[in-house]
Amino acid sequence: MQDAGEAPHSTPASGEGFVHLEQGGGGGGSGGSRSVYVGSLPPSVTERPLRDYFSGFGDVSDVRVVRDRSTGISRGFAFVSFHQEESAAAALSCKGPHMVEGRAVRVSEAERSKAGGGGGGGGGGKGK
Repeated sequence: MQDAGEAPHSTPASGEGFVHLEQGGGGGGSGGSRSVYVGSLPPSVTERPLRDYFSGFGDVSDVRVVRDRSTGISRGFAFVSFHQEESAAAALSCKGPHMVEGRAVRVSEAERSKAGGGGGGGGGGKGK
């Protein structure tokens, strides 16, 4: 177990930093939850190791691994939501790499989706 005040990370052997930080504006002190994007995940990842890892930064309210609709396999990224903005900020400012299931993963601020976007796709069938 890790000490609650200690950031759950390890240092890579090569000395390279794997944490992708994109701290853009918009904090604003709303007191609401804040999400981080987690990329470079292995296809076998589940919600549990993400929740376990990121709970070292604060109280996690939700974890959503994005999966392929037809296979159910992880698409390699997830969103982790925290109850407190400070917890997300702590995860974003972690100096070492974030390690989940033995793999260095990328963490950045999740962008809110724009209203009315979405969809698209479809078609794709070959001619008659």
